[in-house]
Amino acid sequence: MFAFAFDRAESMVRNEKWKAALHELITVVTRMVPKQSFFVIFFAGDPYPMFNQENPERRPLRATKSNIEKLERWLQKVEMAPPRLSSN
Repeated sequence: MFAFAFDRAESMVRNEKWKAALHELITVVTRMVPKQSFFVIFFAGDPYPMFNQENPERRPLRATKSNIEKLERWLQKVEMAPPRLSSN
């Protein structure tokens, strides 16, 4: 089982870090065999679970073609977290 945790803070947009991270995630997951599993979670203060807040995936998924396609669709919709206000 492979677990992937990504910072979705707005600062990740700089220097295309966000795009590079998502590209590497897809590269790794597409090289997995179906008997392997993956789980993805984003964070920026609070966790942003795999597939969405309303109906999160609570367990690792097998690396099947359909689950990888579902992951790719979801990754296209994940948004950066809004900037956090300073407590100063």
